[in-house]
Amino acid sequence: MEDTMKLIRLAALTLAVTMVITGCSQEKYTAHPGAINTFDSQAYDWCLVTKTIIDESKKDIADGIWAANISDAVKTVLNNGLIPAYNVMDTEYQAYHKAVTNDPNASPVKLNKAIRNVSIQTTMLQSAKGGK
Repeated sequence: MEDTMKLIRLAALTLAVTMVITGCSQEKYTAHPGAINTFDSQAYDWCLVTKTIIDESKKDIADGIWAANISDAVKTVLNNGLIPAYNVMDTEYQAYHKAVTNDPNASPVKLNKAIRNVSIQTTMLQSAKGGK
């Protein structure tokens, strides 16, 4: 039951961020202080949420909440997928934020690619936690 609740919480968190990023939210999006533009702020949201997902997953592994096979699958996805994808996204976010500070037309292409990869890896993590 606890595994199911954790999976539901992760799915809800991912859905909420996706809704914010894609503009599906009923509420008007409020950018973070210091954000250069809405995309800069939303990319920062992706970094914050992904870091939280990683940290919670690590804690869950340490707390031994899953059977060994699920825990091993989660570790594999974290270490080989989501954490490296997060590191790239964070680096691309920092580069984009710096670039757009100086040039409002700076290209978000690399950051968008990194965000898509994090999204894919997050979905893989959800599957691993579900034991699939």
